[in-house]
Amino acid sequence: MARYGAIKMSEVARRAGVSGAAVSRYLNDSGYLSEEKREAIHQAIEELGFIPPADHASRYPRHKTFGILLPPFTHNSYGVEIKAEFTRQAERAGYNVLDHYADLSRTPLCPVLDEMRRSRVCGIFVPMLPMMTLTEDEVAYLRDSEVPVVLISEFARSYPQINCIHLENGEGAVIAVRRLLAAGCRHLAYLGPPPDRNKASAQKLAGFLAEIERAGLPADQCLTAFEPLPPGNVPFAEAGYRAAREAFDRMPEIDGLLGWSDAYLAGVLWRLAELDKRVPQDVKVIAFHSEYSPFLCPPVTSVEVPNAQECASAVELLIRLQDPAERMIPRQVHLCPALTERASV
Repeated sequence: MARYGAIKMSEVARRAGVSGAAVSRYLNDSGYLSEEKREAIHQAIEELGFIPPADHASRYPRHKTFGILLPPFTHNSYGVEIKAEFTRQAERAGYNVLDHYADLSRTPLCPVLDEMRRSRVCGIFVPMLPMMTLTEDEVAYLRDSEVPVVLISEFARSYPQINCIHLENGEGAVIAVRRLLAAGCRHLAYLGPPPDRNKASAQKLAGFLAEIERAGLPADQCLTAFEPLPPGNVPFAEAGYRAAREAFDRMPEIDGLLGWSDAYLAGVLWRLAELDKRVPQDVKVIAFHSEYSPFLCPPVTSVEVPNAQECASAVELLIRLQDPAERMIPRQVHLCPALTERASV
């Protein structure tokens, strides 16, 4: 029998009458192959005595482990919660979880995913991405990856070629605006990071403006104020305070307000207290997320997709994608936020 080194994958492909990619899929057990091609490749390997190199993926079965890719600021509360919830959901399904940390604002995505794949994970979950869009190379990598990757998508554009869990932030803003209008508010504001620098803010702003237009509210009775998030781990409340200061300087009669997040809204409440404006008597407020909402004063009505639902969807999708046939069709899951009523409206 011939030894590896004398025989190449290209020779196996020629003997079997298939492409090199087909041989690769056979060896890695990834992607669809007809039974006829599988048999031809198997026979060619036997006849030629082909043995994959020692470091080839097919020599090492993947662990029953999912990877989760997070930013390096591990004490970011959302990152901590999403990691803990994803781990609970994965372990409940019989999988381990391997954490990986990278600053994707400085490091390209594809090399980071390559490094994770070398850890022998069988699926990767990416819940947080700083970039506003994906490049063509990144989309191609995610589409063709032998290890399935599932993203939480808050992008303005859709990427139907890859596996995504879409958070419908725009619909969440619509729900919030309808609630404020139903409560009698007629001077509305949206406060958040600049939409050209934060894709979730862009989605929320679009939903806010669309519902304002549908409701027929005059343009001079609504405004938006944007304040960038501080670098590093400075609390978001500081940005919310500055955005609220600008908003009420421009339109003191604001009586309904939607905040990008409850952490951001904490700073808004600080500014309202300085202005002696009461919540909800003078200004009714709603925030995205409920990380801090139940503990603010007063407890804040929030709109969100619970972390448990995001992570359950990610685990379910990654398990489904373990089947090579399932990986042939990209999966898109859409999660719409729901309103949780508290004392701020």
